[in-house]
Amino acid sequence: MKSPRFETQKRFLISGIINTLIGTSAILFFQLFFGNPYFANVLGYILGGAVGYLTHTGYTFKSRFSKHNFMGYTLIWLTGVSFNLLLLKFLIVYVHPLLAQCVAVGFFISYSYYLQAKIVYR
Repeated sequence: MKSPRFETQKRFLISGIINTLIGTSAILFFQLFFGNPYFANVLGYILGGAVGYLTHTGYTFKSRFSKHNFMGYTLIWLTGVSFNLLLLKFLIVYVHPLLAQCVAVGFFISYSYYLQAKIVYR
């Protein structure tokens, strides 16, 4: 029999993949469409953040949509986006903007996973 923790981790992975595909695709699309990596990043993360909150709250952790969950998720999301934009601004000087986006997205995924699991949905 699989443990409840394993099942939650599996759902987190599935939700994360869906959210990452939607958010990253949006970032890359907006960057190619508008030509501005910073604007693209913000738009992609707004879309990804909304999808992430819905999937992680309702599906991954089977939690109620509450003010506490929303505030915690939003705080982690806002700080993650801020760090992401700073990292993107630094990297874009040294590497191609699409590669910089990929590295910044990787940071955001790691940061968000750890804090959501430890703080918001414990």
